[in-house]
Amino acid sequence: MNEAVNEAYEKFRGDDGGKNADYIPFLANVPSQLFGISVCLPDGEIVEAGDTDYVFGVESVSKVPTAILAMEQYGPDTVLDQIGADATGLPFNSIMAILLENDHPSTPLVNAGAIAACSMVKPVGDASGKWKAITDFLEKLCGSPLVLQDELYKSESETNFNNRSIAWLLKNYDRIYDDPDMSLDIYTRQCSMGVTARQLSICGGTIANRGVNPVTHERVFDAAITPKIVSMIATVGFYEHTGDWIFSSGIPAKTGVGGGIVGVLPGVMGIAAFSPKLDGSGNSVRAQHAIKYITNKLGLNLFGSYLSASIRRFRTEGVFRSAFFPEPLFMGSFLSPVRIVLTLRNESSDSSALIFGSSGAGRRERAVRDELFVFRIDHPALHGVRDPFFRKSPFFGGLFHPADVSL
Repeated sequence: MNEAVNEAYEKFRGDDGGKNADYIPFLANVPSQLFGISVCLPDGEIVEAGDTDYVFGVESVSKVPTAILAMEQYGPDTVLDQIGADATGLPFNSIMAILLENDHPSTPLVNAGAIAACSMVKPVGDASGKWKAITDFLEKLCGSPLVLQDELYKSESETNFNNRSIAWLLKNYDRIYDDPDMSLDIYTRQCSMGVTARQLSICGGTIANRGVNPVTHERVFDAAITPKIVSMIATVGFYEHTGDWIFSSGIPAKTGVGGGIVGVLPGVMGIAAFSPKLDGSGNSVRAQHAIKYITNKLGLNLFGSYLSASIRRFRTEGVFRSAFFPEPLFMGSFLSPVRIVLTLRNESSDSSALIFGSSGAGRRERAVRDELFVFRIDHPALHGVRDPFFRKSPFFGGLFHPADVSL
C-alpha cells in the first residue's frame, strides 16, 4: 500500500489538467499545486503522501456524513421513503431532477436530497441543535476536531442562488422537513467545513469499518448503515459520471468541488485524495487519477472476486503479522469475509497459512476461536510469499475446525 500511494503521488503530482472552481471565489484562490493522498486501514494505520495536512473545504463530500446521520436518527427505511436512493443521472445541482421526480428528491448525495437530509436532522426546528449534531457527528467520523471556514461560508452564501431555488421547490412538493431557509443555511455551513485529506480518509475508514472509527475505536454509527451508504455512494458519488468512475476505479467514492474525494471499500480501507484543480464536471483531476491508480495496482474492486486484496499490519500477542483484507463481496453481506490473516511460523520460515477469522457479533463472535475459513488467494500482494498453504479451495474454502489446518 505504501508503495502504491507513493507511486501515485509521484506519477500525478505534475498533472496540470483542470482548473480551480471559480464560481465560488474562495475556492478559486486555493493554491492549485496542492496534492495529497491518504489511506486509512482497518487497524487505524495511515498511509499517505503529499499535502495531507492542508485544510480545504469539504463541500459536497459532507453529504455523506449527513446522510449517515439521518439514517442513524431515523433508520434507513425512513430516509429511503422521505428522500430516496436513486441516481438522477443529472448534475448535482439540478432543478430539473426535482421536477421530473417531484415525489422525492432522489438521493441525499445530490444537492436537493442533501438539503432535505439537513432538514430531517434532529432536533427539528432548532438550528443550533442541528448544527451541533452535524458537526459532532462529522468530527467523530474523522476522529478529530474540524473548523468552519468562515470565508468559504460567506462566499458560498453569497452565491448559492440555485440552492435557494431548490430549497423552496422542495417545500412546494412537501419534501423538506424543516424551515427551508434554515435547512439551506445548515447545508451551506456543512459544505464550508474545513477538512484534511487525512481526516477524510479516516472518515472513509470509519464507514469501511462498519461504523467504528479505526483510529479512536469509537463506534460512531450502527454497522447496518455501512452497506446502505456505500450503495448510495456507488450509484451517485460522481453524479452523472458515476458509472464511468466505478467502471474504471472499482471503488465507491464521493467527490466535492473543494478538490477532495473520499472512497470506501468496506472491510478494506478508506481512501482520500485532494487537489483543487477540477475537470469539467467538478471532480479533482489529480485525486481521481491517484485513487484509480492505487485501486487498479492493488486489484481492489468492489465488484471483483475474492482475488482482490489489500495489505495491512497489526500486532497480535506482541508479534507482527501481515494481514490481507479481500474486498468484501455483496457490499458487506454475511458472505463478506471480515478478516484474512497470513500467519508466518517465524520471520525466516517458508511455512505459511491463509486463514479467515470471523469477527461478527453474537454467536459468530463467540465461535471465532473454534471456526476458521480457509481460502486460496492468488494476488500480486502475495508475491514473494512462498507456497501459501490451503486445505481446500472451493468458492469460499469451506468452514473448518482448526484441527483441519496445518501451519
